[in-house]
Amino acid sequence: MRIGIFAATSAAAIILPNTALAQTTTTEAQSNETVSLDEIVVTAQFRQESLQRAAVPIDVVSGNDIANAGVTNPTQLTAVVPALQISQTGAGAQSLFIRGVGTLSANSYTDPGVAFNVDGIYIGRPTSMRNTFFDLERVEVLKGPQGTLYGRNATGGAINVIPAKPHLGVFEGSVGAGYGNYNDLKLDAAVNVPLGEIAALRVAGTLNRHDGYLSDGTNDAKSWAMRTQLLLEPSDAFSIRFSADYAHDGGNGNGSVISAYIDPLSGTTTTSPVSRRIGLKDPLSSAIFEGQYSFLSGRFGQGIVEQPFTDNDYWGFKGELGADLGFAKLTVLAATRWSDLNGLDFGVGFPAYTKQKDNQFSLEARLAGPDEGLIRWLVGAYNYDENISSQYQFNIYSLTSLQNLKTGTTSTAGFGRLTIAPTDNLRFVGGIRYTHERKRFDGVSNVFLNICTAPTVPIPACPNAPFFVLGPSVADVISKMNLVQVAAGPPSVFIQPSADAAHTIYQLGPIPVDDHLTTNKTTFRAAVEYDVAAESMLYASFENGFHAGGFAFALLNNSYGPETIDAYTIGSKNRFFSGRLQLNFEAFLWKYRNQQISHFATDINGAQVFITENAGSSTNKGFEVSAQLRALTNTKLHLDAQYLDAKYDEFTYEAPTTNGPVVTGCPVEAVSASLAKVDCSGFRALRSPKWTLNGGIDQTVPLGDYRIVLSAETHYQSASVIGFEMLKGVSEQKSYFMSNASIEFAPEKSDWSVSVYVNNIENNRPFGQSAYNDQLEVFTSSPLAPRTYGIRARLNW
Repeated sequence: MRIGIFAATSAAAIILPNTALAQTTTTEAQSNETVSLDEIVVTAQFRQESLQRAAVPIDVVSGNDIANAGVTNPTQLTAVVPALQISQTGAGAQSLFIRGVGTLSANSYTDPGVAFNVDGIYIGRPTSMRNTFFDLERVEVLKGPQGTLYGRNATGGAINVIPAKPHLGVFEGSVGAGYGNYNDLKLDAAVNVPLGEIAALRVAGTLNRHDGYLSDGTNDAKSWAMRTQLLLEPSDAFSIRFSADYAHDGGNGNGSVISAYIDPLSGTTTTSPVSRRIGLKDPLSSAIFEGQYSFLSGRFGQGIVEQPFTDNDYWGFKGELGADLGFAKLTVLAATRWSDLNGLDFGVGFPAYTKQKDNQFSLEARLAGPDEGLIRWLVGAYNYDENISSQYQFNIYSLTSLQNLKTGTTSTAGFGRLTIAPTDNLRFVGGIRYTHERKRFDGVSNVFLNICTAPTVPIPACPNAPFFVLGPSVADVISKMNLVQVAAGPPSVFIQPSADAAHTIYQLGPIPVDDHLTTNKTTFRAAVEYDVAAESMLYASFENGFHAGGFAFALLNNSYGPETIDAYTIGSKNRFFSGRLQLNFEAFLWKYRNQQISHFATDINGAQVFITENAGSSTNKGFEVSAQLRALTNTKLHLDAQYLDAKYDEFTYEAPTTNGPVVTGCPVEAVSASLAKVDCSGFRALRSPKWTLNGGIDQTVPLGDYRIVLSAETHYQSASVIGFEMLKGVSEQKSYFMSNASIEFAPEKSDWSVSVYVNNIENNRPFGQSAYNDQLEVFTSSPLAPRTYGIRARLNW
């Protein structure tokens, strides 16, 4: 099927311009207006413009396509946008990468490297990206740094989720329902109600439930969300819109599977014998954990005993003012958001408990002159303030880390763009943004080590030494395990008065961090745009971006500096044959410096920690070609192909060797008796497959007053590195296809529709990321969804 899709798409792109496109008839049904491609309007550059006139690398997915594909969370966009890679991490967070640029986001002290915006509001926490994909106009994906308009944390690009807005004087709405395997239930509804001549109310909601995709019940869904908007527009020159939203996330939360493990006695690495549906709490996974030996604790491991759960709540309020001042248009956006997270999940490869409250406030004001004439301009100011209070427990049994922290960010920026158009078809664009950012961090990580003091031979030396238990605080863990302090610290030493713990001590060492970091950065954009013809444009641009530094609970690497990226782009956007064929091309060169790489690592005290470090630089270059073809009135094909060559020019870091050799596929050089230098320079960048292709076809079959729409599409990507350890065959995902198909039946007036679908026909379950548990020497990964199928119905009025 996937071969057929690519063959049909490629053949159509080459042959049809000379055949089918020449078969234009004089009937109204096949006039150029009927068979031309749809025009898409975007606001990615803070003004309304045709997608084909936007001189930036951008992909757009319509709200209808989002609904028809059953997209409910960001990870599903990976199969839609070739440049985008999104995977699940801990506590319901999402890790976003665009062309090898992004961040593994697993806690509140790592910021994403791709800006995620909902209705124009930047969402600071990766845990707050879910439950936003309903009642949408479109999703825009901007590729490459967006330093001037979007500012901080947009080094890889930006994703704009744009909800449908209220409409004056119209009573309309929609209801959708779907049911599929895994007891997948999806409900959504939206209604637009006019309130007199100058006001309108829009209310939308969604419910998403399905059983766990993994055998232990994790990777399930039990969520619902709603959004209410009120529009007041007393005149054509003034409007104000209020928005309020709420979402709840429940269920068992994120899970992962064992992908490989290292025999600690022989050093042999073995690919996991269990399938990609076997969760970590499954007995088959427990058997692997029980076979792994911990030299720290002097005993073999144990299966996961905790029960996962998720209980997260999200709120948001926004006000948007628009005013036409004659000489310019004023836009003011003010928003505040809160989230309350409470859960235990296995997304990072071991039980991780999260209790977190965060809130953010943002205010943005923009003044834009008319988008015509010789000089066109835009100026703006932005303020963002975020405060987070978090409690974590990462329980690896032989080691547990209990973290309590408060962190936050205050960011203020001013920006502007100037366009000079000496002729109707030539434009020179310049942009600048100045950002002042202050990060603060105050917290402590209490690291408990379970240490066997008996001789290492025989094995096991402490066969029944009690492992750590889950507890919200150090005092709670001490109480539950009946530990008795025998030495004051730091580090403090405890024992358990039992025969099983006769040769075991429990060592507690705090890692405090109380610091702040101030960053001042100016970013630029320079571009030239030239209209070759009425529907053909060439453009070239330079833009840079930055991602501020931060902190981590570690003795070896407890802070990191800002990263920067410079992007050079040339592109062409074209439509031919009266708008029936669209052909776009983009070539890019990105230079990435002081690159931040987040990962799990072993600290110098033997503890497993999550850190971010400036590992070096990379060069990411390649090209992307996309084509759409309205071959006939009822036939539409599309093909999008990206080639990406992303390699680390410099990628070095130091790792302790006190607990054994460094686990890595990169060359290692001893620095001292306890430290080694790891050099991954020249290796392929993380999350950057060389080839990514999307192709598909939509065929409408008229049946009198009704129609059938047959749709099929496929996504292919070549092998990619998904784990920091860079181990061949372990820290990588092999190439794969993932194909979807659907059949829709509806009347020509489109008041209602019924469709059946199947997603991931091949039942491939590619890994999005890989993490290494150095205490038990186990690699875990989070797979994407399996094959799903079902039926959907929708009613519009």
